Amino acid sequence: MKVRIAVLFLFLIGTTVYAQQASDSGYPVKIHVTSCFMQMTLVGMDSNVLTHLDVMIDGKKFQLTNFKKGEGLKILHPGNYQARIKIDKEKKSGADTSYESETVYEIRFPDGKTREYLVSGESE
Repeated sequence: MKVRIAVLFLFLIGTTVYAQQASDSGYPVKIHVTSCFMQMTLVGMDSNVLTHLDVMIDGKKFQLTNFKKGEGLKILHPGNYQARIKIDKEKKSGADTSYESETVYEIRFPDGKTREYLVSGESE
């Protein structure tokens, strides 16, 4: 009886670890949020709230902005999150455009919900 319980326990642990690894594989980018702040903008009679994140991705500092209306109404706690790149393209405006880019990350939260953020700043 004890052997069966031990085998079942090991099976459940292995399944949980595999499920976590499989879900992380779809979001391979590790993002460390260091700060978050909100900004309200007024355009005519409409108001919009943007959420700005200061983050570290692969040792580089970026600012990310939530750009979808109605999604940026809560502060995101600092910490580590999984993400994936949704859009990654260079601006095509001339001969050499290696100095410009447009990138959107989709961050997945621990409850499985996701939110898109545009790279709105980059620093050394």
